[in-house]
Amino acid sequence: MKRYLCSLLATVALLSCSKERSGSPALAEKSLVDAYAEILIIREQGGLLNQDSSEIRKRTDSLLFSHHTDRVEFEQSLEPYKRNLTAWKQFYEQVGRRLEEIQKDTLRSN
Repeated sequence: MKRYLCSLLATVALLSCSKERSGSPALAEKSLVDAYAEILIIREQGGLLNQDSSEIRKRTDSLLFSHHTDRVEFEQSLEPYKRNLTAWKQFYEQVGRRLEEIQKDTLRSN
């Protein structure tokens, strides 16, 4: 749990480094929620498997490419949520629900 929390905080810190501001998100909300949840999983798996940061970054970039975006657009899409605490909380609740869905799907398939 401590490792998950550290990974989560590192993800938020990394994604909040963007200085560019965008009026409207580059990604649709559902796609953004899916990508964010999957990035959290990639980072957690990377920590558990002792992967180096370049491997985690490569997997993250590949995931973003599959969502037809890149790191810059992804970070720009998060900006409107980060500027509004209520919106960020709602977004993060959606991410939590998405992670629960992924977990259930994974358990069903095993």
